[in-house]
Amino acid sequence: MINSSLLRDRRYTIGLSQKELANLIGYSTSWVSQLEGGKKNLSEEVYQSILEALGYQEADGEKFRFWLINVIVKSGLDIWDFSEAAEVEWSILLEVITRNADACDDETLRRIEAFSGSTYKKAKGRTSSVDGYQTELVSFDVYDKITHPDQGGVYIFYDITGRPVYIGKSQNIKRRIRDHAEKKWFLAPFVQKGAYVLIEDELLCSFVENLLIRVIGQNLVLNKQGVDRDNSRESD
Repeated sequence: MINSSLLRDRRYTIGLSQKELANLIGYSTSWVSQLEGGKKNLSEEVYQSILEALGYQEADGEKFRFWLINVIVKSGLDIWDFSEAAEVEWSILLEVITRNADACDDETLRRIEAFSGSTYKKAKGRTSSVDGYQTELVSFDVYDKITHPDQGGVYIFYDITGRPVYIGKSQNIKRRIRDHAEKKWFLAPFVQKGAYVLIEDELLCSFVENLLIRVIGQNLVLNKQGVDRDNSRESD
């Protein structure tokens, strides 16, 4: 078995707090603290779940997460220095590592591959679309224009805690975010990161936006009702 100090170092390298690791393996923060202090004897099942959580072994359905963790570890850098060197947002990497996302946007992946010299090989036959429609939210850096899609769809802004604060739609998400950037509220940590789903059909796009607002509207700070964000003027 891997000793407790190596587990602790691995956790730090990939950016997990004790609480986040505890959530991944289904135990309490105090339990993880005792584990790292060498005060816990582990069953084989628990040990396997820890190895998967820390990326020593690949869990089912986590091919990209396993690849990303090992790219970071092999670089000899922790997640923060790695993100700076690769010129990517560390919060996007952490979304994958904490299992809140199973992929990153194409531009972030390109930068990771360019910096690390490692190419991620997608599983054959895997797709994130059905009948031409994207079915997964793609994370992006709200302050990096390169990661903004110039296509239509629905997008979400999150604050630094991961809480959604704004849901919008546009026929050109990149152009719409450029408009948002002029607003006084478009600042970190209030707007920290984003995600989008590409939808070409305008009616479907409006339906998805309104549905999302109704489902999580009570948590939104900026918009609780759907508006036509391509044609109406927002107040500052």
